[in-house]
Amino acid sequence: MIYKSDFAKIFFGDSSLAVDKLKIQPGFLPENSFENIKQKLGVIDFMFLDQVHGSSGLAIKSNENLQPFIAAGDYLTTNQKGLAIGVLTADCVPIILVDTKKSAVGIIHAGWRGAVANVIPECVLNMKINYGTNPIDLIAYIGPHACECCYSVANDFAEKIQYGEYVFFNKENNKFYFSLIKLCCARLNEVGVKKIKTQTALCTICNLNYCSYRRNNGTALRNISLVVL
Repeated sequence: MIYKSDFAKIFFGDSSLAVDKLKIQPGFLPENSFENIKQKLGVIDFMFLDQVHGSSGLAIKSNENLQPFIAAGDYLTTNQKGLAIGVLTADCVPIILVDTKKSAVGIIHAGWRGAVANVIPECVLNMKINYGTNPIDLIAYIGPHACECCYSVANDFAEKIQYGEYVFFNKENNKFYFSLIKLCCARLNEVGVKKIKTQTALCTICNLNYCSYRRNNGTALRNISLVVL
């Protein structure tokens, strides 16, 4: 799905679109996919990181000498026009941050490990430092991910997700179901991001238009998410 706001163009990949060729194996992006999305979004170039489920990332302040998939990290920020920054997911949450005042954007790969490890606050801090972003001016767009309806977890998993008084689990038929989006929204709220768009937060597990690691027993391709100024 392609979403165009007044400030940026956003792409959450799904198999109903011609650009579905962007569903890729980790670390491999066919050249024809680059050309396809360039035409759809008016992109000059792309940047991705080697995702590691951590909390580090990069600010991209130039379109020159870009080396996608080389540096490790789980978020990118930029103020460069025409540069698409992206993440690959197959159940983790893609989060796009759009600064409505400073002409800057960020994108986050947020699994539960990254969310607990502060990848969301770190991305917002990066935008503050590099572009003067005020979190109150940010709009967060939540993309397709494993939702609570299908995200069953072992009983001891809750012990790994201890975060204040927030409740991220629902018990049904003697199973625990985890809400990754609630965890991510809690982390966004914590750092002052109050405008959160969830219309695109579809479930990758039960929606066959999307790639799902859990549904495909670890053999899934990846969905692509992009944002460009």
